[in-house]
Amino acid sequence: MHAATRRKQEKQQRFLAAYSTAKSIEEACRATDISSATVRTWMRDGTFRLAYDEMAKVRQGRLRSARIAGKDQFGLVYDDTRPIPPKGTFTEWRPRYIGRSVEPHQEELVAAYEDRTNLVVIALLPPGAGKDTTAGDFLLYETCDDREHRAAWIMRGESFARRRIAERIDPYLTDPRTYSNSPPGATSVKPERNLIEDYGPFKYKKGMVDHEGNKLDPTTWTKNEIYFLKSGAPEADPNLWATGMEGQLYGSRIDTLVMSDVFDRENQMTSTARESQYAWVMGTALSRLDEAGRLLILGTRCLPGDNYERIINSLVGDANVVHQGRHYTKYANGVAVVVMPAIEHDENGNEVSYWPDRFPLDSHFEMPNGERVAAAEVSDDIVNAYGGRVKRIRGLREIRERDEELFETMYQQNPPSIITGDFTDHTLNAADDEARTFQTYKPSELLVVGADPARSAGAAWVVWGVDRERNTITLIDYFFGSKLGISGLKSKLVVDPIVKYRPVWYCYEVNREAAVVEDPEIQRVFDDYGVNLHRHQTHSANRSNPTIGVPSMSFYMKARVIRWPMMTAADRQRMILVKDHFKTWDRKEALDLSRAALKGHPDDLAMAAWVGFVKALELLQRRTSINPMQAMPVPAAVQRKWDRMAARNKERRYINEREQHAAPSMKELVSMVLGGTYGSDG
Repeated sequence: MHAATRRKQEKQQRFLAAYSTAKSIEEACRATDISSATVRTWMRDGTFRLAYDEMAKVRQGRLRSARIAGKDQFGLVYDDTRPIPPKGTFTEWRPRYIGRSVEPHQEELVAAYEDRTNLVVIALLPPGAGKDTTAGDFLLYETCDDREHRAAWIMRGESFARRRIAERIDPYLTDPRTYSNSPPGATSVKPERNLIEDYGPFKYKKGMVDHEGNKLDPTTWTKNEIYFLKSGAPEADPNLWATGMEGQLYGSRIDTLVMSDVFDRENQMTSTARESQYAWVMGTALSRLDEAGRLLILGTRCLPGDNYERIINSLVGDANVVHQGRHYTKYANGVAVVVMPAIEHDENGNEVSYWPDRFPLDSHFEMPNGERVAAAEVSDDIVNAYGGRVKRIRGLREIRERDEELFETMYQQNPPSIITGDFTDHTLNAADDEARTFQTYKPSELLVVGADPARSAGAAWVVWGVDRERNTITLIDYFFGSKLGISGLKSKLVVDPIVKYRPVWYCYEVNREAAVVEDPEIQRVFDDYGVNLHRHQTHSANRSNPTIGVPSMSFYMKARVIRWPMMTAADRQRMILVKDHFKTWDRKEALDLSRAALKGHPDDLAMAAWVGFVKALELLQRRTSINPMQAMPVPAAVQRKWDRMAARNKERRYINEREQHAAPSMKELVSMVLGGTYGSDG
């Protein structure tokens, strides 16, 4: 190669290298001591021009990267091509990004929500259960990683909805400082991750560019309409908007529609408002959902027959139950219902709070160090010693005592029925027997067990004591539990009452879990203990029959054939649960609800009692025989007590009979002969 040509190529390479980082051609010329005229001459050469154009592209990319890097420091770059982390489940996502865990009383609601086959989820919870907070977290979870997702938050009024957006949505999408602290709540923690960094930015700022450095168009972000930042796509429908009941719903479709506390006592008092709201939900709101759109309704019962009840009945319809939890019922038509009462009973009949840490059963004082002291044990000196820093926490029982009807409605999600049923307080209390106590029975009483099985829902057994001499059927003992599974049904529902009481008859409802009593192992238990098995089939013809059905038991309560053990305070406490189950059965029948429609208020003890009562009544009327192998496993001390009582009773009967059949006295004989009164003037 000629020396002059080689020197020319070397100069061109120096210039191109300088130009790749220079701001302009002139700057590159000064850096290489090459005149701009020489560069213009080189441009006529096709080879140099091609190299120059390639270097210009590289130079432009470097400048753009530098510009983007500078803007990225201020959150002005939206890169929709970068990989984003997977969200995981809501249970995993919530503490990671929000700092809140899923509390135990919210687990079934979250389970119903996370099941995407549930297109409608209706949850009824007490006041203070965190409905609005959970609704806001649901919406953040749904929209944070999907710029095309459309969500709406409906509340009682539009102004209230705007406040909730400002409080529970906006900070997590726009203000990084939100993630510096843990949210309110005893179990809350500081979030580990940041939605803005991992999935944002969401809100437009002046000067924003996309990943190529192109300017982005501004988007709308108001108090009730939020349009997420997008690249190369015009605005269509809001990503998230909030409005009030019967307000405007934008767009052609909605992916997630959340309603929280849309009904209250005020707007449910008048039939006009109630009908208008019901029509809006069932018509306007549901029509906005596409084929996969989901509706979530979170609320608190207001009145008997309120719109929550009507919507549940309308959407559930005649669908079959495909899953039954303690409070969560899943139906075959894509509807899920979760009902959470504030106070429940454990298997021993003791009252328990649905959220003990926040809503204790009994009122107490909370000291500055976190110590809780019962209200009855706190003196003025203790309160004054802390200088007014002692808090008084109101317990659920205190709220119930203040207004029982309101408590049943709003806290128990069980408005008192306006329809008079079979099992009123007067009827249930008529069977009280203060001479009897739980788990004790007479040798003369024949024992019958009634069982209402369920693998995941509530399950119960009841032991009746049939006394043919006194014409009574007395409640001896009971068990109520849930989520027993197959092994639990075998051990707790079948084996336990048989081993403990050795009944004459064991009556088992075979509608769903019939295979349990057909198990060879369970069959051996019946044979070993000499217990007769009655396979009870429940259907509409016998369950609600006024002669042989559950309602018929009310007549035997009034006639005091059925007896409740009420001797001690513990007995009376245990009986509360049994009576509550009868009341719940009554209300469901009066309101024409399925047994699973409001699972937060079980009636399994009433059903188990009836299953056993049918056979107990046959025994009482001597229409069935007893098993000759029947054993009476009464403790020795109790047996001796009953023997002494039986001996005394036998002696009294003998004395009475002897007196009745004794020979007449002389005075009586004279009176009979003379036809008058002995010793009279006649």
